[in-house]
Amino acid sequence: MTAAQAVLIDLAPAPVRSVPFDHVLKEGYLEPSLYQALRASFPTCPTGSGPSGHNLYLGEPGLDDLLARSAAWRSFVGAVRSQAYVEACLAQFRDELHRGGCLVDPARARYVPWTEPRAVKEQREVTVPHPEPHELFVRVDLHQAGAGYGRDVHVDHRRRLITALIYSCDADEIAMQGGRLSLWPRPTARLSWLARRRERTITPRHNLGALFACSRRSYHRVDPITRQSGTRDRGRPPTRAVECRLICGSTLTRCGAASAPPRRHGQYGAKYGAKPSTEPGSNAPERAKYGARLRCPRVYLPSHHAIDAGAQLMNMGGWLRSPQLMNMGGWLRIPPYPNS
Repeated sequence: MTAAQAVLIDLAPAPVRSVPFDHVLKEGYLEPSLYQALRASFPTCPTGSGPSGHNLYLGEPGLDDLLARSAAWRSFVGAVRSQAYVEACLAQFRDELHRGGCLVDPARARYVPWTEPRAVKEQREVTVPHPEPHELFVRVDLHQAGAGYGRDVHVDHRRRLITALIYSCDADEIAMQGGRLSLWPRPTARLSWLARRRERTITPRHNLGALFACSRRSYHRVDPITRQSGTRDRGRPPTRAVECRLICGSTLTRCGAASAPPRRHGQYGAKYGAKPSTEPGSNAPERAKYGARLRCPRVYLPSHHAIDAGAQLMNMGGWLRSPQLMNMGGWLRIPPYPNS
């Protein structure tokens, strides 16, 4: 990164917000004149295989053509694909990467100008020659999303170290309902009222940078977009963002756990024989859809699983915090042991 490129992105250390996991929000992440130039020339993304449905990846003709004709985009991509950007990101989340058991040594990490093809990005296991584990590269992806887009709770690919989202839209301007990035405290599709207090929601705003380390606890989701206006954007999907991802070179080098679908309460309940109540007013159809909720009345457990299941259920959904609470308020009814 040259001295001129260094002023294009805010690389200064920022306060880390630790709930529900370490993340950073930076207003004015890009230099204002650069951001306006990028926003004015943001391309129409074709239909693609990525999660947003409309995207452009570095190394593909659409984005390569844009770089050839736009000095602003060349400056931006050159700034993020650099050793200085890699070092700044690693320094910002050094503590989180260490706590998460990341196997990449920041002292040895170095940037390499490698471009990952779309087909390789979508593979769970990389089968083509890849950089070495401590050789880090930066993906630059452009995304557009329209009504109907949303993502369930997930963690990013195990090779990703840091994700940076740069929004090029404003939720209020396009009258968007949904589309917020939710940082999720646990791998469940639904949260209890207590766990919900640890959720953090990020609303798209112009030139907002949202960065977080990809670890085993960095669960996040995108609320489904139910409505937004595209008239101000010449009919294109108006929700636009640039995604920059710092990625390590080897699948054997991982930070945290591999991606896994969120487990619902019903899966835990089935394991221990829990049965939801079917009494009037118990909202049984809702529980049948999302799984048995622990706070529903009369959850029965087989007697031979009573103690073990109690220990396992303490952290499910945040409803139970200690064994002493198990018989309070009628949350759980545990039959006695035989012959006791």
